[in-house]
Amino acid sequence: MEHQTSSQAPQEQFAYQQLDDNPNSIRLIRVAPAQADERVRISIVHADTNKSYRCLSYMWGTGPDDYDVTIDGRAFKVRENLYRFLCMASHRFSGQLLWIDALCINQTDSKEKGHQVERMGAIYRDAQETLVWLGENGDFGRLLDTSQAGPQNRRLSAESIFETEPEQRNLSEGFRTLCTNPYWDRIWI
Repeated sequence: MEHQTSSQAPQEQFAYQQLDDNPNSIRLIRVAPAQADERVRISIVHADTNKSYRCLSYMWGTGPDDYDVTIDGRAFKVRENLYRFLCMASHRFSGQLLWIDALCINQTDSKEKGHQVERMGAIYRDAQETLVWLGENGDFGRLLDTSQAGPQNRRLSAESIFETEPEQRNLSEGFRTLCTNPYWDRIWI
């Protein structure tokens, strides 16, 4: 997945439209199916929490917003971790409604941000499910591959961490990576 640079982005910058006065009003996004150019394309939908949607729980990260996506045909920048999720979502969740705080809340409007942050508990509670994005990590994939291979590979013990069998080592490394992911250090999940 190639990092999209500013020279490849549409010239006009995305601007949020105001949410309506309904106290349950939220924005949701739809990620378009992946295309050959690998550009992430998103559309914004104004809705309320009665609509069926999924929430994303993830870490924003500390890097700059320097990954280009397109929202409603206009340029918008996101951080790397969200960009990687959106690339994956263009394959696995395309066309589905998602709520992602960095995209669905106008982060430059302090009044809206304050109101939406107050409502985040209800937004997550009303979602059909919450997706947890721990990032791209080969150890997670190996953990899942190994754990799904069969019951004999699903046992993990303190002694097994030192095993030399590839399947057991993959399971141990994946489990260690999962447990030490910085996601778990967050104030809220």
